[in-house]
Amino acid sequence: KQVKKLLHHDALTNLPNRILARDRFEHAVLQSKRNGTLVSILFVDLDNFKHINDSLGHTAGDSFLVELSKNLVGCLRKTDSVCRLGGDEFLIVLEGLKSRQKILQIVEKIIEVIKQPIPIDGNFIAVTGSVGIAVAPDDGNDFDSVSRKSDMAMYRAKEAGKNSFCFYDKQMNIDAQENISLM
Repeated sequence: KQVKKLLHHDALTNLPNRILARDRFEHAVLQSKRNGTLVSILFVDLDNFKHINDSLGHTAGDSFLVELSKNLVGCLRKTDSVCRLGGDEFLIVLEGLKSRQKILQIVEKIIEVIKQPIPIDGNFIAVTGSVGIAVAPDDGNDFDSVSRKSDMAMYRAKEAGKNSFCFYDKQMNIDAQENISLM
C-alpha cells in the first residue's frame, strides 16, 4: 500500500505526482468531451525559490513547500488537482471549466495565494509565482502536449517579469522550433 502511494504521490508534500496528474488530466478530458467544457493545465514555478534554500536551508525550504501546497489545495475546487513535479514546480489540472475567463479568475487567485507570507521558523517567507496556462481541447487533448505547452507559457511569463501568467499561443511553438533549428 505504501509503495503504491509513493508511486503516485510526492514524498514531501503528499500531493499527486506527474503520474497521477496524467491520469487525472486524461479522465478530465474524457469528461470535458461529454460536457463540452475545458480542461486546463497550469504549470506553476516559484520565482527565486532558490534564495530560501540558500539563506534559510533546505529544511526551511521544504517546510515552506509543504505549507504552500496546503494553501494551493485550499484555494481550489475539490475537482481540481494540485500536483508537485519536484523542486519548486507544481502542475495544476483544472477541469469542468466553461470559459478562459474562469481559468483566468482561478489563476489570479493562485498568484495571490502564492504571494501570501508563510511563517517558517519565526520568519515570514513570501515568494511569487509564474504560471503558464494551456487549455484542452484548444491546445491539444493529450497530457504530454498540453503540459509541454503550459511549461512553454510559464517560461514566457517569467520572461515577462515573473509574478505573472501567460496563456500558451501557437507562436511560442514556432519560436521554440526556430530556436532548435538554430542550434
